[in-house]
Amino acid sequence: MLIAGVTAVSMRLWAQGPVDGAIRGHVSAVCGSYPQRCLAGDLRVHLTSPDQGVERDVNVDSEGDFLLLRLPPGEYELRATSRMEGERGIGGIAVARLDLEGGDLDEVTLTLGAPRLSAQAGVPGLSLTGLGGESYDPAALDLAKQLDSLPLESRQWEDLLELDSESSEETSATQTVESASDDEGDPASRVSARDGATATGLSYAGLSSTQGEFSLDGLSGDQSFRAGPRGSATGGASSGASYNQGSVKSFRVLPRNFSAQYGMVGGMAVITREASSVLHGAAFVRARESAWAATNPFSIASDYNNGVAMSEVVKPEGSQLQFGGSVGVPLGKSRGAKSRRGRSRFQREMEGREPLSLFASVEAVLRDDHIVSTPATANFYNLSDDQRALLANRGVDGAATNAALEYLESLTGTTERHAYRVMGTVRLDASPTVRDHLTASYAGNRFDSPSGAALGQASDAVVARGTGSLGDSVVHVDVGSGRWLHSFSKNLNNEVRGQVAHDLDYQTPHAPLPQEPAIGPYGYAPQVSIAPNGFSFGTPSSLAPGATGGRSAYPDETRLELADTLQWHIGRHVLIVGADWSRIHDRIDTLSAEEGAFSYDSGTTNGKDGGLVDWITDYTFSVHAYPNGACRDRRQRAWKLPH
Repeated sequence: MLIAGVTAVSMRLWAQGPVDGAIRGHVSAVCGSYPQRCLAGDLRVHLTSPDQGVERDVNVDSEGDFLLLRLPPGEYELRATSRMEGERGIGGIAVARLDLEGGDLDEVTLTLGAPRLSAQAGVPGLSLTGLGGESYDPAALDLAKQLDSLPLESRQWEDLLELDSESSEETSATQTVESASDDEGDPASRVSARDGATATGLSYAGLSSTQGEFSLDGLSGDQSFRAGPRGSATGGASSGASYNQGSVKSFRVLPRNFSAQYGMVGGMAVITREASSVLHGAAFVRARESAWAATNPFSIASDYNNGVAMSEVVKPEGSQLQFGGSVGVPLGKSRGAKSRRGRSRFQREMEGREPLSLFASVEAVLRDDHIVSTPATANFYNLSDDQRALLANRGVDGAATNAALEYLESLTGTTERHAYRVMGTVRLDASPTVRDHLTASYAGNRFDSPSGAALGQASDAVVARGTGSLGDSVVHVDVGSGRWLHSFSKNLNNEVRGQVAHDLDYQTPHAPLPQEPAIGPYGYAPQVSIAPNGFSFGTPSSLAPGATGGRSAYPDETRLELADTLQWHIGRHVLIVGADWSRIHDRIDTLSAEEGAFSYDSGTTNGKDGGLVDWITDYTFSVHAYPNGACRDRRQRAWKLPH
């Protein structure tokens, strides 16, 4: 579907694209016997970024204004000079430094004075000091250093979004303990919990989390099928972020009004990091161990042994090792200040970046956790006098009741859950000519977690599911993208972006325990849910094995996207013309409840006293209500007349 828009707006509002920024400034002077602002003549602003290898000149108009477009995010220094002195002009120098983020339009005011006097520059929301002032610390504006100083879990930079007043975490459902049928495919489900995937469930400006968008380098980073970021959309296999912290240069939360440039209403726009003009790198190791953590007072495990029910607070074992690193390498000779004499005026006024640079980043996470399977409530095994009386009226004696509860106890215990995740990014930037800048990048995410299927609560340390009722979760994400920026002149440029993305998410069930009724069509046990006290066992409805094995493609999605943007600076305005084309192909292979699903939730009225009593009754008399009526005998005989 083709979406095209034409916008002519004041350059004070929008003069930048999704993956770069712009600087709008004004230069004035201080002159006269009594200090006052006056007009400085023959002004030129020289922009440099040692980190990005960018160098650019721009002339100031007759009113002292200037505009710099298509700047990559990074730290910049602006130096304004005037060579004219006289009645209407003054010589001098003014310097300002700032940190530009993607999608931003920063405003700078430069004031010229005597060459040796200090000059000040103001940027809204940021205090900058010119020559003669306090020292400038670029690290204070570095995203990675900010993240390292904040209490963010597992280096998940997306958690910073919740610091924005326009964004908040959205809970997909209300968590209760009235049922352990926490499988989203079960109509009786009432329990859900946060999956632990940090990049999911965020609401922007009060909108539903499914209405938010994720933009990566100006292109969609969303999975279309489940309406969320690739690799971490809700409702299926989820690995968390698909883009590691080391590869992210900057990100921003978009407002709720529709933006044709971003193609979304609210969401997050991310820009990846590129190599700087010098060799640089970083490495980290992070270890977490449950022994150092506090015990959750709500993590209660219940046991039953020969008529005796016990419960205690538990702290399952768990550990996590996270490590990685990044490196940026300039591969070509910089066109820096030494070569300025041989460059034309057009070349000096255009972007002068590294001819060739390479940036790579990789992170790995290894987890070893233990999951405790136990009923959701501590008094699950403690039957009331009314319940025992009802069972006796149905012909279920104490020995039979004890045998049924011992069977449920045999389905509980501790399961070991491993997980690994590897995320990597490679980005190549090239400037073959002064007019062109090319970018090619690849990002990959591999996540494999045995017993890590979300199922509403399986990411918790204590779950109300049988040990054989968990599932495995796998995520594969591959994204290749490219960008070509061509400058026809200093006021006219065109940008082409494109990507090919593949996202494969799937989940598979575990084989039933030996004591579970493996009577399903594929040799699995049907799901059995006992409410309101909370416990379930058997094959989760959403992970029905089927002929191909569970959710073998949920989804297998491929996205092809192309975008083109033309930007023309006309006087005090910027004309932007753009189009974006996207094609999405989804393959879905999933079918719920193929093994059957049974829910015991009869309530406590009209002769009923909870689902556990009904389940014990059926178990005692071998009704197989766990599965009830699943054994069917169908016969057919046909007669054919001779003629």
